Amino acid sequence: MSIITDILRKYEFEILSYLGVNSRVRIEWRTIPRELGGVGLWNFTVEQCISWLEALLQHYGTGNTIAKKMIASLEALQLEIGCTRNTLAEDYQMKGGLATMCG
Repeated sequence: MSIITDILRKYEFEILSYLGVNSRVRIEWRTIPRELGGVGLWNFTVEQCISWLEALLQHYGTGNTIAKKMIASLEALQLEIGCTRNTLAEDYQMKGGLATMCG
C-alpha cells in the first residue's frame, strides 16, 4: 500500500491545480466531504483497494476466466510462501516477506 500511495501521491499532486485545489492543502482536508468543510476529493489509494475487494467479491468462485486467474494466483502464492491452508488466512507479518512483489 505504501508503494501505491507514493506513486498516486505524485500524480495527485500534479492534477490538483487542474481541479482548482491548492496543492498545499493537506491530504486529510482534501478527502473530507464538502458537506463537512473539506474539498471532497477521493483518496485514490483507498479507492483502488475498494476496487480490488469488489473484484474479489464479484468473481471469486464463479468459474469465469477472472475467477480462474484469481485461484491460480492464490495457488501460486500458496506454493511460494509454503502454506497448507488458506493463503489469505496466513499471518502477513510472518509470511509476507516470502512472497515476491507483484502488481
